[in-house]
Amino acid sequence: MSLAPHIRPKSYLHRAHFLLSWHVVVQTEGGCGETENLIDQPAREKRGFIVPDQNNEKQIPPGLSEALYDARNASEGKEAKGFEGPPDLFAEERVDVSCDLCKADEPDMLFEKEKFRYVRCRRCDMVYVTPRLRGIVEQQMVSYDVFAHHSNTIEELIAREHSGKRKRKLQKEVAGFLSYHTTGHILDIGCGLGGFLHAAQEQGWGHAEGIEIARGVAEYVGRYFPVQTRPLEEVHYKADHFDIVRAHNVIEHLPSPKAMVRKVHRILRPGGLFAVSTPNFDSISLKLLGKDWPYICGNDHVYLFDPKTLTCLLKEEGFRVIRLKSKGVHLRRKDHTNGDSRTPLSRVCGAAETMLNLVIRRTLKGHRLCVWAEKI
Repeated sequence: MSLAPHIRPKSYLHRAHFLLSWHVVVQTEGGCGETENLIDQPAREKRGFIVPDQNNEKQIPPGLSEALYDARNASEGKEAKGFEGPPDLFAEERVDVSCDLCKADEPDMLFEKEKFRYVRCRRCDMVYVTPRLRGIVEQQMVSYDVFAHHSNTIEELIAREHSGKRKRKLQKEVAGFLSYHTTGHILDIGCGLGGFLHAAQEQGWGHAEGIEIARGVAEYVGRYFPVQTRPLEEVHYKADHFDIVRAHNVIEHLPSPKAMVRKVHRILRPGGLFAVSTPNFDSISLKLLGKDWPYICGNDHVYLFDPKTLTCLLKEEGFRVIRLKSKGVHLRRKDHTNGDSRTPLSRVCGAAETMLNLVIRRTLKGHRLCVWAEKI
C-alpha cells in the first residue's frame, strides 16, 4: 500500500509497534510452549524468509515482491539513508480474490483509496479489498520490519504497554475471563509487547502464550512467554486445548479470516471463549470521515467487518455469540505526524469524542467491535 501521510505512522506502529531487532522466536519440534531464539541470518533461513544463495543471485521467497526483498536487505545493511517512513513498495503484483465469508465472486465497488479497491459482496455484504497484495502476510511481516528497523520508539512503546493506565485496562479485561478458567491455557493472537499476557499471568493463568508475526516483538515477549511467529493457521496446537483465545486488532489483516476462526474453534475447549475485536465498518466515524477513516489502509486491513458479517462468520464456524458491543468515535481525521494531539482543536475534539463515546457504547455504531463467542 501507498499510505496517506496522516495514516502511515499509525498504520504501521498500531499493529507493528515495535520491533526490537531482526531476531526471531519459533516453536521447536518438541511441541507447544517450547521456544528457541534464532539469531539473524540462520534464523531467517530456518524460518523460511531467506534461501541460501549459492550463486550470488537473488532468492526471493514465494509471494514476496522484489521491491520488498530489496528494501529489507537495504535496511539490514543500513543503506537506506534518511529513512522517513515505509517506502512506496506496494504498487506491484496483486491478485483478485473472492469473498472469504461466502466464497462468492460478486463484488460491488464501494470506493478506491491509494490504488486499493474496497468492494462489498452482493451475497453476504462482506467488505474487502480486491485485488490485494499477493503474499500479503509475508508483505506485512517485511513491512513491519523495514519500518521498525528505522524506528526509535521501542522504549517508549514498551513503557506505554506496561504503564499504569494500560496495565489497569488489561487487568480489567482479564478479570472478565475468570469464569472460563479451567485449564489455565490462554492464547493471545497478535500479542504485541505482551501486556495482556503479563496481566493474565498475574491473575493466575499459568499457561499464557502468544502469537506475533512481528519478529523483533516476538523476540522481546519470548523472554517471558512462549511465542510463535507464524500465523495461527501454520502453528500446531492440540485440539480442545485453550480456555480463552483472544484476537485484538488481528482479523482485519488476514488473507482468510474464516480459516483463522475455524482454527480457533479447533483449539478451544468446548465452552471456551473466543474474544475478538476489529474495526467496525458500520460506525458513525466512517460515515463522518469517509475514506479518511484511519482503518482504511488497503495493504493491511483487507477485510472490514460490521456486526452482521462478524456474527455470521462466527456462527458458521461453530460459535455462539454471547456479547456484541462497540465503542469509540472519531470526529475528524487524526494526524499523528505533526503533534496533532497537542493542538487546542485536537483537545476539544478529544473531549467531545469522550463524551460522545458514552452514548456510542450503548449502540453498535462505535468504530471498534468487541465480540465474545463461545465454542459450541
